[in-house]
Amino acid sequence: MDISIRTVQGLHRVEVRDRAGRVGTAAVELRYRRITVLPPIGKQKRYPPLSLTVLYARELETPKDRPAIDWRLITDLLVDSPEQAVEKLDWYARRWKIEVFHHILKTGCRAEHARLRAAVDQAFVPLDAPIAGAREVAIFPPVTGG
Repeated sequence: MDISIRTVQGLHRVEVRDRAGRVGTAAVELRYRRITVLPPIGKQKRYPPLSLTVLYARELETPKDRPAIDWRLITDLLVDSPEQAVEKLDWYARRWKIEVFHHILKTGCRAEHARLRAAVDQAFVPLDAPIAGAREVAIFPPVTGG
């Protein structure tokens, strides 16, 4: 599917880092549209069609010190406005911070060997459970009784 033919539906500024770690901003064009994905032939009686949103964010200019942003996201969440598109982009951008957090837990903190317990929104979860969108995240060392 090619959504590049769609008109630009918004502009957004994204915080980025170059290869040296310096913080800057990038201006991206936003395009989005709703699509329907049908199940494979032979499985259409067992599975319903999926209604998905394709969100495309592309940097206006190619920077000299890092690759240009060219994100294509697919979600089952509805996107009807540039504000909703920006919200989904922000979630995606936070994903990398969450990945780093989990990597530090597993490697630096040796969380899997330390018998730590975790809770997201006051419910116990595995240490590698997703935390995007959580209101509260807690990590319990073994001495607290968790």
